[in-house]
Amino acid sequence: MRIEFQASQTEARLAEPEGREEMTAVLRAAAAAARADDLPVFAWFFANGRRVGRHLDALHAAQCGGTHVRSLGDPAEVVLPTLKVKKGRGRVSCTATQGSR
Repeated sequence: MRIEFQASQTEARLAEPEGREEMTAVLRAAAAAARADDLPVFAWFFANGRRVGRHLDALHAAQCGGTHVRSLGDPAEVVLPTLKVKKGRGRVSCTATQGSR
C-alpha cells in the first residue's frame, strides 16, 4: 500500500533524513497502536466496481485496491520503510503479512 500527500512547507523535518526517520517512527508507533486496538474495517462497494474501505473512527475513507482485512489486527506484521519526499510530495509505503486468523 502507498499513501501520497502534499508535504507541508512548515514541516522542515521532512527535508533531512533524520527528520524523515523521526516522522516514520511516529507513523510506525501509530500503526502498531492501531493493530493493537484491532478496530473493524468496513468496505463499501460501488456499482462501477470501486471499493472504499475505512474503520469507524477514521477521518477519511480511502479507495481500496488490494486485499481487504476485516480488522486492523488481522495482519501478522506491518513493515513501514522510511517515508520519502520528492518534489514536495511525501510518500509512505507499507507492506503487511497475513495473520493466522
